[in-house]
Amino acid sequence: MASVFKRKRKKNGQQTEAEKYTIQYTDADGNVCRVTGYTDKAKSWELARKLESGEAVDEHIKHRKTPLTDHLEAYKRHLKAQNNSADYVAQTEKRIKAILDGCGFVQLRNVNVSDLENWLADQREKKVFGIKTSNYYARDFKSFITWLVDSNRAETNRLARFSPLNSETDDRRERRFLDADEFAKLIEATVTGPLYRRINGVDRVMLYLVAANTGLRVGELASLTPESFDLDAGVVNVRAAHSKRRRNDEQPLRRGLIDLLRQWLPGRTGKLWPSSWSNTAAQMLQLDLQAADIPYGDAAGRVFDFHALRHQFITGLALADVPVKVAQILARHSTIVLTMDCYSHVGKNDAAEALEKLPPLPALDLTLLTQNLTQTPVPECQNVSPGGTTQEVGPSVNSDSKSLPCHELTLAGPACRCKEKRGAGRSRTDDGGFAIRCLSHLATAP
Repeated sequence: MASVFKRKRKKNGQQTEAEKYTIQYTDADGNVCRVTGYTDKAKSWELARKLESGEAVDEHIKHRKTPLTDHLEAYKRHLKAQNNSADYVAQTEKRIKAILDGCGFVQLRNVNVSDLENWLADQREKKVFGIKTSNYYARDFKSFITWLVDSNRAETNRLARFSPLNSETDDRRERRFLDADEFAKLIEATVTGPLYRRINGVDRVMLYLVAANTGLRVGELASLTPESFDLDAGVVNVRAAHSKRRRNDEQPLRRGLIDLLRQWLPGRTGKLWPSSWSNTAAQMLQLDLQAADIPYGDAAGRVFDFHALRHQFITGLALADVPVKVAQILARHSTIVLTMDCYSHVGKNDAAEALEKLPPLPALDLTLLTQNLTQTPVPECQNVSPGGTTQEVGPSVNSDSKSLPCHELTLAGPACRCKEKRGAGRSRTDDGGFAIRCLSHLATAP
């Protein structure tokens, strides 16, 4: 049975009591162990119960005073052992360090949800980053704390109740796509373009063509080597370390692109697009857009940055009437909603053209129908007053009503001059007034 007590000792001739409680318990091997608990007796008893039941281990106690920066070094080794790319590990470390410094988290006991939420909110308010990036920072830090729990470095996950924000409310950058003529102009201008970080114009053309015809992301493109392409099988392979999904991806290639790659790949070794272009991919593309006299943004504020090449790919699939499920697979998205709502940019003209693919309308001669209606006599109605004059019924129609569009005949048939309040619609009377149609005659009119 575990026990919780405060040790007593003499200091300067006086007996003093320890500030923290001591926990004594028996482990699974029958050994009697003692560890330092908390200043709070209830929390110390809770820890004693967990230690004796095996829910908590001595490792938790040992790591309480370990600086979080030391834990972070161990976490980096863990990420590398999981075959993550060096760029991913460096980015994760950068985000975690920013939170440790910004929130003042030194040891595990300092970590709490409130301080994390306040720091992230402050960064968003200062426009350091938006909601989406804020969620990335929080996600990486929460993964770090979860790893501490899983590796018996922490007793509980102090961020268990933290939830990400809804990024849909963020003023995200809206991207657009280029039509066939604009994209051809971009390629033509880029071929003769100057070097950009050791990448000549022809190599940039192949970069843009591969991006716009496979949907690969910047990091994935930067990792490609000649060995990544299996042109006989018609696929390009992206290793899990560089894939956003953290798994090996095999992306099909269209025949025209395969033909170009057969001409371009021979003799190349190492990274196909080396150097640090991936850090400034948007600026690189913007220079080529300027050379092609294509605006970076349109009147609606949408831009064409490097990631827009991925939008170009998925929008092209939508415009080519590729089945939605196939488009999702090619885009390597987890949901169809993400593929169609976020990455597919179909305009009003495209929607209008799609209407023309509906079944043809029935052949009707509306001129002949109208003539037949004109020649049809007005049916007799028992509600017409003696003498054939129309009685005004229901709400009176004032002179202003005459300015409203009025058709003497409709496809529903001639309207009778009826005082039934069941009427629907109006027709002009002999004296220039208006009368309400009778529903019964509307139903029986030819």
